[in-house]
Amino acid sequence: MSTDKMNPEEEQAFAVFIAAVERYVASVDEATGEQFEAWLDEHAEVEDLLPLLLQTYPKFGEVFADEVEKLGAQTNQDASSSTVTEEN
Repeated sequence: MSTDKMNPEEEQAFAVFIAAVERYVASVDEATGEQFEAWLDEHAEVEDLLPLLLQTYPKFGEVFADEVEKLGAQTNQDASSSTVTEEN
């Protein structure tokens, strides 16, 4: 998937998704990882991919939620840092 036509928020969401995919594949055995990647390739054009993916691979959902949480924590930390910088 090309990120050429994505806005910054879409790029960030895509990066979180890719990080979750990489973490999930690294956390499972090779056969499961290959099956997961094949499933993603097969369903890549599905309109509501994420809900179907989370239903099919619940453990991926846990990894994805963790990545989203990390992004939220990082965003909050960045916002706090810029507030401090602006005050100085």
